[in-house]
Amino acid sequence: LCMPFSHLTLFVFCCFVVLSVAESVGEWKFVKDSPRDEIIPISIALKNRNTDWLLHKFEQVSNPKHPNWRKFVTKEKLREMTAPSEMQVRRVTNFLSDYGMINYELYPSGDFLMTNWRVADVEKLFAVSLGAYRNHRTNKVIHRSMSHYTLPSDIADLVDVVGMISEFPEGHFSARTSKSIVPPKQPDNFASFDNTTCGSVMNWGYPASSDTDLYSQVQIVCCNGQFTTNLTSPCYESQNTLIGFQTSVYSNKTAALVNSNFVSYESVLDSCFLDGTSVTCPINFTPKDQVQPDQDYNIYVVGVFQDSSEGTPSQFPVKLVTSPFVTPQLFAEYYEIPNYFTSNYKATGNSQSVVEFGGQYYSPDDLSRFFGNMSLPNTLASVVGTNDASTPGDEATLDIEWIMAVGTEIDTVFWSVDVGYLLEWAQQLLSATNTPLVNSVSYGGNESNSPVDYRNRVDQEFQKLATLGVSIVVSSGDAGATNIGHGSESCDLLEPQYPAASPFVTSVSAVYFTPTDVPMCSISYYGKQVHCSDVHMGEVAVSADDGMDWTTGGGFSSSVPRPSWQDTAVSGYLNTYSSLLPPSNMFNSTNRAYPDVSATGHNLMLILKDAMDIGDGTSASSPIFTGILALLNQYLLSVGEAPLGFVNPLLYQIAQETPAAFYDVTMGNNLCGDVLHPPYVACCPQGYKSSI
Repeated sequence: LCMPFSHLTLFVFCCFVVLSVAESVGEWKFVKDSPRDEIIPISIALKNRNTDWLLHKFEQVSNPKHPNWRKFVTKEKLREMTAPSEMQVRRVTNFLSDYGMINYELYPSGDFLMTNWRVADVEKLFAVSLGAYRNHRTNKVIHRSMSHYTLPSDIADLVDVVGMISEFPEGHFSARTSKSIVPPKQPDNFASFDNTTCGSVMNWGYPASSDTDLYSQVQIVCCNGQFTTNLTSPCYESQNTLIGFQTSVYSNKTAALVNSNFVSYESVLDSCFLDGTSVTCPINFTPKDQVQPDQDYNIYVVGVFQDSSEGTPSQFPVKLVTSPFVTPQLFAEYYEIPNYFTSNYKATGNSQSVVEFGGQYYSPDDLSRFFGNMSLPNTLASVVGTNDASTPGDEATLDIEWIMAVGTEIDTVFWSVDVGYLLEWAQQLLSATNTPLVNSVSYGGNESNSPVDYRNRVDQEFQKLATLGVSIVVSSGDAGATNIGHGSESCDLLEPQYPAASPFVTSVSAVYFTPTDVPMCSISYYGKQVHCSDVHMGEVAVSADDGMDWTTGGGFSSSVPRPSWQDTAVSGYLNTYSSLLPPSNMFNSTNRAYPDVSATGHNLMLILKDAMDIGDGTSASSPIFTGILALLNQYLLSVGEAPLGFVNPLLYQIAQETPAAFYDVTMGNNLCGDVLHPPYVACCPQGYKSSI
């Protein structure tokens, strides 16, 4: 296989629960018991035949050393070999109809039913109690049981998994734009406020930086220690209106004050917004004097009020690093992607996709403006499912703009799943007439949150897609090895993410561009940090203890054995860096390690709601690497070859045999989490480290 460009990043960051009654699960909050007469969707995955054949076919077409490598099967052949017989399907549908199923659709894959039911009939047949749960971000309502369903014995031999009863859809990893909303933190001094002093301590939202400037959202807390919802005159209701913010910037290395400014509320009013709890304002902490690139700073803010009183200084929880905004051109330069790659390798049949769940949409107008502002070819994306262009989401916008910024002029699908989660989406791909060849997934959650039988069936669907020549690329997570701040409340456990830890996907973590990947570039010389030449630009893992407010994910699956294709890489890491590992009782080193690769995930420029913005997250890294795979497929198709399909065995083989094809990330760790989400813990004692 010819690699038409050289810079990829290999990064192994070595890295059925019965639920009790709970008020919330992840982003889903219990509202009430499900009304018994409400009609709800339920999916039924039927057991496959010839699963040994499927496994062997998957291994053959995915192994670069096998004579059948990339000799994919057709959908017709896949159905012929794995789908149940018509008689078996009829036996299941007849039984379900007898017990209340209103209607059903058999998918073209032949092994999947989408059905509709009354709540009361679902509860009776599957021995569950359903509750209505509302997503706190999208307001979407689903009906789920906090205990696992029981399959009726009459069909237990034919049904593999019942979907949309026991599993909860996980959220999109945050894009962290200026319009992203941070869950409000209770003001630090709320309980201790008295009338003799100003009890304001400002809350923080998402920060941002360029190579010479620092910014952050600031959520207003009034002198009485309470939030405000008054956009015109914040805190007016507390008899002491906020008039502005006093900001300060200090060098993290020398502790010297390098910048101080008063920012009037009037000057930022047009950018402020009500986040549902209090007024939040994007603040420029360096409006007059710029700071130095590639250095760490601490930022502070104080509320200034009408009676000339000031609150208590509030420090951002972690240091912030200055690093450049990333344009598609800068990315292509650093990753050595030739100009006009797609037009130089003309091909038909190539395609790429991003998937969105739960009401994340994009604006075609934003996408067009992004192309125009970035001097990229203006290419339309097609849509499967629903897209409400009037309510573009920051996550969906980051996904679609950056997959198309990398995989330029390649047919792109915005795949919106209205009902269900991973299982339903995978079945849509298997049943589609034209399935995208590479697909990006920026969603996930704790592996332990998903029932084992559900994960196993989703993995089997990914396996089927691989036999068709389809690649699945997944974000590794944005809250480190513990996932603290994204569903974990303590540092006690390492929480592998799913689907990132699936052995049938390519898992992608996040790095950022910096010359300080060379340790010498982060030392002090004559009391000042060295600034290395920008001619050299390396990559360091994103971490909350290294200038970010979030941390890239990675670790080991708790249940899936390590695939043979990563044995050499993972064993080498475990043996060489054993002193950097967490205690052995916290993870299973013989299981699947993830991520597989990394890509930049910080300071990605985008257009959101007709304005320039910046996005962060492995939710950027995944569509970026998906775009890279789409470019490789473009080359292969242009010379009459088959697409890549499941690419992991090839990536690890190249890394072993031709290591110069990759950039080796040797600095960083994932001990930390997301510092701006509960429980507001910056870093944990345990996680995984690179070689330095």
